Amino acid sequence: MAEVKIAADSGGGSVGLVGPASTTGNAAIQLKLPVADGSAGQVLTTNGSGTLSFNSSRQITSVTGSIIKSIASNLTIVVVGITGTVSIKYYQDGVLKATVASQSVSGGSITTAVPATVYGLADDSIVYVEVVNSDGLPSNNRIAKAVAAIPTGGTRTNPSGTTYIHVFNSSSTFVTSLNSLSVEYLIIAGGGGGGGYQAAGGGGAGGYLTATGLSMSAATYTVTVGAGGAGGADENKGSTGSNSVLSGSGISTLTAIGGGGGGSYTSDNSEEATDGGSGGGAQGYNVSGIGDGTSGQGNDGGQGSGDFSNNTAGGGGGGAGAVGTNGTSAQGGHGGAGTASSITGSSVTRGGGGGGAGFWGTKGNGGTGGGGYGATDSDSGAQAGTANTGGGGGGSSDSGAKTGGAGGSGVIILKYTL
Repeated sequence: MAEVKIAADSGGGSVGLVGPASTTGNAAIQLKLPVADGSAGQVLTTNGSGTLSFNSSRQITSVTGSIIKSIASNLTIVVVGITGTVSIKYYQDGVLKATVASQSVSGGSITTAVPATVYGLADDSIVYVEVVNSDGLPSNNRIAKAVAAIPTGGTRTNPSGTTYIHVFNSSSTFVTSLNSLSVEYLIIAGGGGGGGYQAAGGGGAGGYLTATGLSMSAATYTVTVGAGGAGGADENKGSTGSNSVLSGSGISTLTAIGGGGGGSYTSDNSEEATDGGSGGGAQGYNVSGIGDGTSGQGNDGGQGSGDFSNNTAGGGGGGAGAVGTNGTSAQGGHGGAGTASSITGSSVTRGGGGGGAGFWGTKGNGGTGGGGYGATDSDSGAQAGTANTGGGGGGSSDSGAKTGGAGGSGVIILKYTL
């Protein structure tokens, strides 16, 4: 095997150029070196006919976008030294899986649709992207991309196209391997329990948070769905509902505040309504003992009638959309109305306040959106808030169960389009 050695200027070493072990048909291969020495970072290339020249490196600098299991999507490939009409090649474990021809480079980038043979690969498969230049030469590098799974968690539905909805009726996790996901959310805390005795106030609805454009990246997010507060027993106010929380890497923690408990009669007014996402309604013997709602999440509870006759009545719990109404001598206060959302595709109202109790008068109705009705002295008891609406429980009266209705549990709903 022939070798040409080039001696170093000093040190006694050399560099050798070795010819091939054999040629076909006694071929004589001639490589013609360029006249110029090129620029920093350039590489020596051939035109296929033996003429060598210095050219800029053909590099892929980035590949953005996601390859999503079973979902058609686009990638944007930024390149240097690659021009004209090119081909995109996808490799897995060194095996060519797909070629997409006739792709145009515009402004140094290529936008290309991921072929079905690639997005049909198994979750977490690693695919390497290569670009073949218009002169037939491949890029000097390949960029790895993982095949991402559709996010998981809660009850996932696919109402249309590439839109997905995750409903969490209990605490869990939301897991995504996608680097960028724009999410619409609805977060409702547990509703407050109704007060327990003698013209008690209704429980306030759980705090209500909703918005679009929440940016989530590849991570596991904690989803905490708040429980409803227990109804007060005997001379006890209702318990405050538990918060609902969405938290995780890269987002500000989102917390919906649990609904306030409804007030209950005591001789010293020690069991007054509590603050919350929406506040609890006051007990019938105290006009001013309402629970305050949280700004941006709910409303205040209603006042008690303040009537010391047998016709006294508790105030309604605040709702996500309206304050609870005040009790009167003949009527328990109604729970404040909830708020409608179409995040699941149809309009659903959630976050209604619980109705106040009427001692001898008429019980207050629960607010639309899952609020429970209050009791009267002549019926069997107060109604609980509806599960997974954050509705407040109804206030109890003097007889019957003497226990306020429990607040309804909360819910967290996430929606996005891939």
